[in-house]
Amino acid sequence: MDIIKKYYNLLINPVNFPFGKEVENIKINKEMDPITITKTFRKTKMDKYIKAIYLSNKLKKYNFIPKLIKFNDNKLELEQIYCGSQATISTLPNNWKEQLSKIKHQLIKEKVSFIDWGPWDVNPFVINNLCINNEKIYLIDLGDCEFTDSIYIEQYFDLQIYYIEQLVKNNRLFIMYFYIINIFKGVYRKISRLNNWIYFIILYIAYHL
Repeated sequence: MDIIKKYYNLLINPVNFPFGKEVENIKINKEMDPITITKTFRKTKMDKYIKAIYLSNKLKKYNFIPKLIKFNDNKLELEQIYCGSQATISTLPNNWKEQLSKIKHQLIKEKVSFIDWGPWDVNPFVINNLCINNEKIYLIDLGDCEFTDSIYIEQYFDLQIYYIEQLVKNNRLFIMYFYIINIFKGVYRKISRLNNWIYFIILYIAYHL
């Protein structure tokens, strides 16, 4: 029961940076002033590590990303200013929409897109790759950013803002729709992976006949 309760609490109210596939370890350095966070990247994800450093420098004039303190190429470690807890619908600041709209226009100017933020597939009341500290919104996970055109950035942001608005309003029809769509997406991904395995097995058998 304790394990189930712990997992449930993690889904409902995560208090830390999420582990992405590229991250091996995350440590919050509470003894530092200001508090910092150290992310260690997997050896197989050096491209994400390099991209995170590059974009940290490219976007350093803006205050919506974690400020880069230092990095260690040998350990693939980044140390950044701590940007607070994982955002949830209930912890959004009152001016969340204005903050996100401002961030959108700044990213359009730089032609940089954060492609994996918004309501979490597993629990839409948790906002993936968004953190809040002292009523300030931060976008994290620079390693997954892409360079793209302004239309894509605007459409992606506007869609996520719409989703969040419906969740803030507690629109039950939308919540039901969100869960159903993501269940189908999950099933589709599983079937696609299964098809890939079947394809490779057939190739292997055909090659050895």
